[in-house]
Amino acid sequence: MTLYMHATLTPVAGRLAELGDAVARIKGGLEASGMSLRRAWRTPSDDPGTMVDLWELPDANTIIDALAAAAAHPRHEETMAWLATLLADERLRMLSGAPHHPQYRPGGGSRCLQVTYRVRYGSGPRTWGKLPAPDGWQLAGAFGTAFGDLCEIVELWEPPDGADAAALDGPLPDTVRDRTILELDTLAWSIRGD
Repeated sequence: MTLYMHATLTPVAGRLAELGDAVARIKGGLEASGMSLRRAWRTPSDDPGTMVDLWELPDANTIIDALAAAAAHPRHEETMAWLATLLADERLRMLSGAPHHPQYRPGGGSRCLQVTYRVRYGSGPRTWGKLPAPDGWQLAGAFGTAFGDLCEIVELWEPPDGADAAALDGPLPDTVRDRTILELDTLAWSIRGD
């Protein structure tokens, strides 16, 4: 089972571009610990905006190893103080690939819609494959929280040019409590040879 760390970062107002630059600068150190940045996105708006990172992990211990290596770095305190001036909130999720789409496979689009479904307690397995799937859209990744029965499902869609996010507004199965849609643009520095 492939594991992912999904990071949702909210910058201090007006600092979204700087936060993107900061993640680009610390990316190498995190990857040296075994994490692999699969893609980073940002909202088109900077008010205050959101940045989303998807990291692939060899195993759950990779995060602990990366944090320990970062703490041992001679510039750790300086870096943390700098990040504190940029970052207002951080939400991390440990995800695993969905049964119907176990690997992250981007289609190369620059626009992405992240759809997060909060699923009723114990209903995650019954929800897979029952969610709206618009014709012509590329599902780049589908994930579920790696532990716990109060599940979240995160899908990353690459829509066709000019497609409206309303295409994802279809009816939901009764196992879903709510859905949020976040429009994102791919950060060019995060694209690698997928």
